Formats: sequence, C-alpha cells, structure tokens
Amino acid sequence: MLAGMFSTPSGPIAVLADIHGNTWALDAVLAHASTQGATRLITLGDLAYGPLDPLGAVERIMALDLPAVHISGNEDRVLWESLEPVEGHTSWVFTRSKLDDSHLAWLANLLSEQSIGGLFLCHGAPGHDTEYLLETVTPQGLRPSTREHLDQRLKGIGEDVILCGHSHLPGIAQTTRGALVINPGSVGLQAYTDDVPHFHVVQSKSPHARYALLERGDSGWNVSLEAVPYDWESAARAADLNGRPDWARALRSGWI
Repeated sequence: MLAGMFSTPSGPIAVLADIHGNTWALDAVLAHASTQGATRLITLGDLAYGPLDPLGAVERIMALDLPAVHISGNEDRVLWESLEPVEGHTSWVFTRSKLDDSHLAWLANLLSEQSIGGLFLCHGAPGHDTEYLLETVTPQGLRPSTREHLDQRLKGIGEDVILCGHSHLPGIAQTTRGALVINPGSVGLQAYTDDVPHFHVVQSKSPHARYALLERGDSGWNVSLEAVPYDWESAARAADLNGRPDWARALRSGWI
C-alpha cells in the first residue's frame, strides 16, 4: 500500500533528515510542509541523538497521522548498539536517559535502507551509514563529490531518485545515468565538526531548519530545498543547559 502511495502523483512528499532531537525545528518543518500540501513523509535517520529533546522528536514522528517511511541513521544505531556509556559522550548519556525501551525498540526496528516507489532511501551512502554521498572528505577538508564518485557509490542502485542525509548539507546532483541524488539537509543541526576520516567542518551558514519537498511531475521529479525559520534560540538554550555549547553556537548561527 505504501509503495503505491509513494509512486503515484498525490501531492508532495516531505523529506526530512538529521532531526537530532530538535523538536522546535521539527514542529516548524512539519507545519511548513502542511502548508505546502505535503501528504506523505520520509525521514532519513538520526532522529533523536543530541542534547535537545530526543523524546519529543521520537514521539512526534511516531504519532504522525499520514503515510510515512522512516529509516535509521548511524546515531540512531549507536543508541542501542552501545550498551555502556562512552566516556565523554555526554549527548549519548542524555539521549538514552530520555528514551524508554519502547522508543529504543521502535528505532531499532527501522531499516537502514529502503526502496519504495522508485525511491532509494539511505542515511549516508548505500551500505555505509557513516559515509557522505554528495560530499567527499579529503585531508584538506570537505569537497563536493565528483560524478565518477557518485556513479561508483551507486553501482547496482536502479531507482530514479536516491535520498540521503548524514552530511546535514542540502544538495542535488544528477548521475551519469540520469538519476537524482537529493540530500534535504538537516532539520535539527546546521553546523558541526568531525575528524573521521579527516578533520572537516560542515556548516549550512544559516540557522534555518532544512528539508525537501519532492513531487513527481509530467516531465520528471520536482525538487524544492526548503529553509524554514523557527525558534532556534530555545533550541540553543537547551543545548547550553545540557552541556553542549558547541551545538548552541551552531544552532544560533549555522556556522562553527
């Protein structure tokens, strides 16, 4: 039933990724998507993890009253794979303290990848939820992926549209065979640094919550990358209160 609803023209699909427990941003995105006529929803993982409101984010998504497909991300997976707190990982401890066994079970039962209605859903890259798809990490930092890189990473994927997240950066690219690769950007966190496999900086450069609207038209898929204002000051205060001033800076500005 869901596959049919996602393959036929029946209004836009709202595509969300990397919510990271930011219910202030999530509420604004869901409200905006409703005004745009969205009738279906896809989320691409990393729903809860972070120093904000993991319980609120999970419960809002679980309670949605519209056709929806959800997959897990690497920072969903770490919530049930790590049985003991990791020293220094304060956000892991905070997130786990807010979710009960029913929420963790719901997250654990999500698929890591899914194909539905001509769409291929993954969190990072196919087969690797900790790798970017539209970006490549080099010793010099982050750069856009080449078409050759995309073709190699998507070998064996036959869908016309590949939806991915993980990098928190909105973008669209077309592969050699004409498939669209779409990252809606992050709903919940607009900047961060990482050191895997090399140190790099990710920043959307504004604090707006990001998501995408996707709709099949007569000439192909229409894609709209959206940037939605919300009460990011409240989200930033929560990050400060819960021991993550780095998140607070990123939430207020979209910059590191």
